[in-house]
Amino acid sequence: MGKAKHQIDCLYIKDDKDRVAYQDGKNREMRLTYVHEGYKENLESNDRKELNISRIFTGLYEDSEELWGDVYYYLDQQ
Repeated sequence: MGKAKHQIDCLYIKDDKDRVAYQDGKNREMRLTYVHEGYKENLESNDRKELNISRIFTGLYEDSEELWGDVYYYLDQQ
């Protein structure tokens, strides 16, 4: 019998990209995608909250379809 899927009320997916300078002198575009369930209290600071992160995807994806394929696969498995 399969593992029970994790049930949540709300899921957030945030995506960003940034240019990274490599030692060979070229810039490359890195993707950064967070999948999280909202915020939780920060134990070190009362005035700041931190993401309740489930998974982070980052890397030199050739195209957006590859990245979103990874995100979809992760979500489907959870």
